[in-house]
Amino acid sequence: LGPADPEAPVAVLLHGSPGGIADFHAVGAALRDRYRLLIPDLPGFGASTREVPDYSVDAHGRYVLAWLDTLGVESAHWVGFSMGGGVALSAAAREPTRLRSLVLLSSIGVQEYELLGDYGLNHLIHGLQLAVLRAIDWGVPHFGSFDRFPLNAYYARNFYDTDQRPLRGALAGFEAPALIIHGDGDPLVPIDAALEHHRLLPHSELDRYAEGHFLLWQRSDAIAETLAGFWARVERGEAPRRRDASPTRRAAPAAPFAGDPAPRGPVTWFAFAMLVLAASLVSEDLTCIGVGFLVARGQVDFASGVSACVFALVVGDLLLYVSGRVGARWAPTRWVSRLRETRHRFERSGALLIFTSRFLPGARLPIYVGAGVARYPTPRFTLLLLAGALLWAPALVGAATLFGDAALVRLEGVRQGGAIALGLTALFVLVLTRVLLPLATHRGRRLWRGRIERWRRWEFWPMWLFYPPVLVYVAALALRHGGLRTATAVNPAIPGGGLVGESKWEILRGLAAAGERVARTALLPADQPESARWAAADRFREQLGGDFPIVVKPDVGERGKGVAVVRDAATLRRELAQRDEATLLQEYVPGVEF
Repeated sequence: LGPADPEAPVAVLLHGSPGGIADFHAVGAALRDRYRLLIPDLPGFGASTREVPDYSVDAHGRYVLAWLDTLGVESAHWVGFSMGGGVALSAAAREPTRLRSLVLLSSIGVQEYELLGDYGLNHLIHGLQLAVLRAIDWGVPHFGSFDRFPLNAYYARNFYDTDQRPLRGALAGFEAPALIIHGDGDPLVPIDAALEHHRLLPHSELDRYAEGHFLLWQRSDAIAETLAGFWARVERGEAPRRRDASPTRRAAPAAPFAGDPAPRGPVTWFAFAMLVLAASLVSEDLTCIGVGFLVARGQVDFASGVSACVFALVVGDLLLYVSGRVGARWAPTRWVSRLRETRHRFERSGALLIFTSRFLPGARLPIYVGAGVARYPTPRFTLLLLAGALLWAPALVGAATLFGDAALVRLEGVRQGGAIALGLTALFVLVLTRVLLPLATHRGRRLWRGRIERWRRWEFWPMWLFYPPVLVYVAALALRHGGLRTATAVNPAIPGGGLVGESKWEILRGLAAAGERVARTALLPADQPESARWAAADRFREQLGGDFPIVVKPDVGERGKGVAVVRDAATLRRELAQRDEATLLQEYVPGVEF
């Protein structure tokens, strides 16, 4: 846009993200009679190419410089709105002589005032945003309409690919005249960012407005006049350059950053809360610990950290509740009796179960899903979740903050102090929640005793630990005795020698035929209907005199897997409903099993 005069000054206007040429419609209309305006749709936006390898502000800077080369433009006044300011700064760092002046309009810049102020955390937030938008793009039929929606995957790639850390150096090294225009009420790029840019550009002019991020539309006439006046001073050589700043101002950029990083605001808090929610779906307690460590480092204030954790705990647990409530509608008929039993239990003591489960790691998943299955009232369930989260989140975050802060002080001179402190904090809180707190209850002590006893007895070891030495030993015996099949001759009456996959029913029948004393046993075939299984179970109980307990076990099994000692009729029916393999009902024989 602009006059036909080829000598008219050239200005490059760069939009934000999401955005495009239309961002500068009003300002461009006010300036087009005096300046040749170059207003591109950056790659990934508007009518430009969507599929490019890199959507970062650094790549966009290269794209714009190459575009100006094709137009034969040696230098121009550059205006960067929001994300476009990062593009202009990236271009300035590469080819500073191509910028006659720089205007940062509601512009991004230093990393410390972008979202949480930390590249790693921000990258996680942008990655989460990209993953959600990709899932919508790929999983929802939209026939291209989603590509035209501003908040799409290309917009998310722009932020995900961008690293703002180099922009501080670009600001500190820029020599040409500079103007900063910013709103005091900007919720996306806070005014503190503009003040830091003003410090790093000691010769810059700062023009502040009361409005927020969208000055470009709200005060378009005033901004157009400000730009025209600034560019006129630049053309006349009256606008100051870096060398024209006072010695005190020129020395200011060398001082280290002394501001408060990651200022709080509704947008920042929401982005942080969504990151906390995503992390809490993996581990709620470890997420709260991590938030406490961020509080200790000063990256998040305590109130924001705790409120984000409360939000994440309540929303995440409501998802478990909803999964149980929705899943119960599709439960097979054989689960109906179990659902009734669950509902009865929640009617009796549901409030106590739901509230106390917040403080018992490992209990939340079954109880919250069970509450949904039992159709526990949603408002009451939500209030109980909120009450528990309001107690648990401050305790965990506060403990991690205190411990993490102390660790950071002690490890101040250690290069990896942050990682070590985080590890120590996580270890401390894990020991507290998984060991010390459970040991304070009778149930917790019994569970820990059971865990210890299972590790003392090899038959309870997990299969991945138990079987590798067995396989090595079997291979050694096979070499020693001349073949892999030698072991199958050890028990000639059992197919395969009983090495693996043998039928307990066939073994017991053989022993009984030989006159040995064996526990009375009944076989329920795998393809037997449920009604026939229940009838067979009733007949077997009559043979035993109607007594319990009864042992239920798979006909083919290893190391006690699937063995249950049943002590009432309801549990027996439930066990039979769960099993689809050949099953044995067996007389219970008390005593030590060998």
